[in-house]
Amino acid sequence: MKYIYLLLSIITLSFLSINEATAQRMGHGGGGRTGGGSHMSGGGHSINGGTHRSANRPQTQHYSKPQNKPSTANRSKPDKEMKSKPNVENKSGNTKIGGGDKSKNVSGNKTNIDRSNTNVNVNVDNSKNIHVDNRHSNNYYNGRRGYHPYYYHPYSPYYYGPYYHPVGFFVATMFTAAVIITIESQPQPYYYYNGIYYVQATGGYTVVSAPTDITVNTLPEGTEKITLNGDEYYYFGGAFYVKTKDSYKVVEAPDGAIITNIPDGGEEVEIDGNKYVKFNNTYFQPLTQDGNNLYQVIAVNTTVPLIQELPKETENIKLGSTEYYYSSGVFYTKTSEGYKVSKAPNGAVVNSIPDGAKDKKVNGVKYKVFNETYFQPLTNVGENIYQVVTIETK
Repeated sequence: MKYIYLLLSIITLSFLSINEATAQRMGHGGGGRTGGGSHMSGGGHSINGGTHRSANRPQTQHYSKPQNKPSTANRSKPDKEMKSKPNVENKSGNTKIGGGDKSKNVSGNKTNIDRSNTNVNVNVDNSKNIHVDNRHSNNYYNGRRGYHPYYYHPYSPYYYGPYYHPVGFFVATMFTAAVIITIESQPQPYYYYNGIYYVQATGGYTVVSAPTDITVNTLPEGTEKITLNGDEYYYFGGAFYVKTKDSYKVVEAPDGAIITNIPDGGEEVEIDGNKYVKFNNTYFQPLTQDGNNLYQVIAVNTTVPLIQELPKETENIKLGSTEYYYSSGVFYTKTSEGYKVSKAPNGAVVNSIPDGAKDKKVNGVKYKVFNETYFQPLTNVGENIYQVVTIETK
């Protein structure tokens, strides 16, 4: 019996020892919960056996990456639009002359470029056969020897106002204030109004260039006065005048005269590699003087064939002080070496035109065209006649 109590005592002591050890392993402090709590906060282990997060260590959700490393969204890669490569639209390859597009007045606008060279016979107005007459380089113009230096500026037609109309312009009714002017040897009367000359056409009136030797009593506002080598001229709308006793007479453009403008109806032509302006068969050289763009009348010579005898059927036509010979659509003038083909004189009246002449309508008016010369059909005492007119076509 005594041995039984002894065995139970040993078992009881063993059980208590195991329980104490288990309590310490489980963190209950062995002596109470408070000591266990103190151990938990001071130790580095959690009740789940994992590592406890230190109070000095930032929490994962508040961690920030180094600020000196740029974020992907804000990386400063070179912007393609900020590259220093020149913009195609700003390349300097397309040079503008005079600050303007070659359109308007030289291309794009090429203004009045490559118009039909009307009123000029074949082999006459061919740029390959036209040259500036260098013989005039020894002439003096207001004390200056030779023409002014060539200086290109685009031809820009001058606008005189609403009453100015270019050659070929058609009006249905004539102005009540127009003056009727007749020229001896010319059956067709002219109507003059504000510096513009009209002739009667089917259904109305057509503008023509100023006929040489015609006289008028007044000149319009905007007329330029020009002094050349002591002589006075008056210029308006491409025509030159000299003052007579009580009127003004149209004359050929004086060689070397300088003007400030050329109206609508001109064309740029290339001669010897330079561009000149041709207006009503007069050639103007562009130049600059004191910062102003001007034009100077120049003389040109042409390489044209000479003939020793005129065709059998030839009409003699006197226009102003010049005598012409006409045959089969071609005009001639006499020289010391023979007869040369001449420009068709504006206003000349002939009795016939070649069968090959073609019909052409301009601004509602019908013309006959042969070798780029325009003839306007007329009647005189029941007979058909034809008058040379200058038509500028675009």
